[in-house]
Amino acid sequence: MKQYMKKNKILLLLVLLSIIIIIIGIFIPALLPNKVNKEINSNIKNLLIQIKEHKKIINTPYITFIGNIITTLIIWSLGISIIGIPIIIFYYSIKNLYLSVEIILLLKNISQCNILFILIYSIFSIINILILFILVYYACNYSIILIKTLFMKKEYKIKKITYNYFKILIIVLIITTIHSITEIFILPKLLRLVI
Repeated sequence: MKQYMKKNKILLLLVLLSIIIIIIGIFIPALLPNKVNKEINSNIKNLLIQIKEHKKIINTPYITFIGNIITTLIIWSLGISIIGIPIIIFYYSIKNLYLSVEIILLLKNISQCNILFILIYSIFSIINILILFILVYYACNYSIILIKTLFMKKEYKIKKITYNYFKILIIVLIITTIHSITEIFILPKLLRLVI
């Protein structure tokens, strides 16, 4: 695995970036003022009440589902452009930072919920990030191949690579669809069982 990562610089850089962002995310809650912490605490209480009262956690499941699909298509499309890498990396970094901060804040307010709640809630978000990581990795790979082909005159089997990149889109769309449906309809039921 180590040798594969050394050879694959894009994968190594993405993993290192993820680790750095997670570390930053761990320290951000400590820098938040008391007023913000109280507001977060209140939001967690409201979330728990909504779950207990069988209210929808996601108010617009249809929009959430479509949003996930559109995000996947946009990131994949940015991989086709030669200027897409900075946008892709920025979006991935923000999502990763948000996840790490969210988990730390839940742990900080563990008295409001329990460890099982945090674990189940976090797993779904972590799966989202893993799906995004795969898509970002292949999008960056494809974009770099295009740059090398256009500006460095390197030869690649573009048709085959493009076909494989299209297959990645189909696979990610299927996984995203399954995960979105699970998150909308199954996550609330699982959370109700542990609070």
